[in-house]
Amino acid sequence: MTSVSATMPERVETSFKLDSFLGLSFSIFFERFAFYGIRWALVLYFVWEVLPADFQAKFEGEHLYSAFLALMLSLGVLGAYIADRCQCYLNAARVGVCLMALGVFMIVMPDPTAFRIGLSCLVLGNALYRPGSLVLFSKTLGAQEAKQDVGLTLMYFLVNLAGFLAPLVTQYLATRVFGAENKMALQVVFVVAGLSLLLSLACLHWGSKKLLTRDEFSDSVWQFLRTKTLWIGILVSLVLVYQLFTLSKQGLTILSWASLLVAVALLFADAASHKNAWKRLLLFMLALVLSFAWAIANEFLQVDIERIFMNWIKINSSLAAISPMLVATFSIFAIFVVTPLLVGLISLFSKSKKYPDLWGKWALALLLNVLFFCMLVIASRDLFAGLENTFSLTTTSLVMAYLLQAGVEVMVTTLGYSAVLNFASTRRLALAFAALLLANRLGSQAAGFLMGEFPSLISNSPTEIHQHFEWASTGFALLAGVLLFVIMVVYFRNKKAS
Repeated sequence: MTSVSATMPERVETSFKLDSFLGLSFSIFFERFAFYGIRWALVLYFVWEVLPADFQAKFEGEHLYSAFLALMLSLGVLGAYIADRCQCYLNAARVGVCLMALGVFMIVMPDPTAFRIGLSCLVLGNALYRPGSLVLFSKTLGAQEAKQDVGLTLMYFLVNLAGFLAPLVTQYLATRVFGAENKMALQVVFVVAGLSLLLSLACLHWGSKKLLTRDEFSDSVWQFLRTKTLWIGILVSLVLVYQLFTLSKQGLTILSWASLLVAVALLFADAASHKNAWKRLLLFMLALVLSFAWAIANEFLQVDIERIFMNWIKINSSLAAISPMLVATFSIFAIFVVTPLLVGLISLFSKSKKYPDLWGKWALALLLNVLFFCMLVIASRDLFAGLENTFSLTTTSLVMAYLLQAGVEVMVTTLGYSAVLNFASTRRLALAFAALLLANRLGSQAAGFLMGEFPSLISNSPTEIHQHFEWASTGFALLAGVLLFVIMVVYFRNKKAS
């Protein structure tokens, strides 16, 4: 892939670029819309359309789906390294979204080989697009920290909006519009996803055109089209990705952890070759560990809060119409409510001289998470009045718990991205973004492993859920206190040094 470092200088932008921000935000939105739109249909399509007569199709489809999710972020490290090495973020994003569009259109053909090649295109395309697009997006935010926080918060809002709308729209089209009686038109799902990716490419074109000058943009387009090494590399990579789908579940887990370690090693190698880079890298690593730990905690919280709510519904007959699928969307609704409030608070505090720095915001997020645990304990305090069928839940406490959890989720995710912008080297921005995304994924995966190995950590019994929250809130409060102490030490040392 030819370097376009001449056309994409390192982050010299100091002002917020609205047109580029909108273009790249909607490019990310439409790409995520395509991903969430096909995710629910992949296994069903493989079982019903690709191998309808094979009784092993369900197991094979579930394995391909698991491998698909694992490889998307694991290979993101490779895509990010290529983009950083060549400083070709725009071309990486272009190639990525084109490969993903090709992949979903290939999946439309109900053939096992075409299905696997399509998944390989999706994996490789995502590995190139996501880190590259995040770096381009970061270049639109300017240098002011408050505007960076607002921009990153709105981007996360759009990602969740895509995750909420995509399954609804694609399921409606597959069942009500194009589906026949007792049969869904699943091919329509992938056609819609392909069109969404083409819209993502158009928005990427618009946003990057506003980010670069006309001559720079034209040069990067011609370099993109004329690079022979790029197309050879894509073909070789597709063959390798195709083979990686044969890995076992344990093999995929090992690959994910190895990819994260490789990303960390590359970041340390870069810091070793530049003076005064160690301190910034260690601060980024601290933020990476915090993001990983929070991903584990958040997975447990999501499961437990949904189980509390489902137990409440079972005992309150007036709420029997609420389905588990609807309960799972409540956290997304909470994000929709909380995001405007956070943006308003950021805008309000940005006008004063007391706007907190990154570590102050991390401390606030941890304190809110402790408060969230306390609200859940209060919400489940009267879960039982000594009898298994007696259930009393404070509605206000549960609603507040949902809102607090959503606020913490938005804050921590935004802070992870902010840590990349503040501490990662401008030479390795894409690699830092890829490491952050992979750490969050591995945190959720680790939580699932713990739930499977230690089922006593979660339970359908409201009494045990309440006991779990009491212990969890106490343990988390102690952990948060230790982390808060570390953060404050770092914060005041930085304050003193400056």
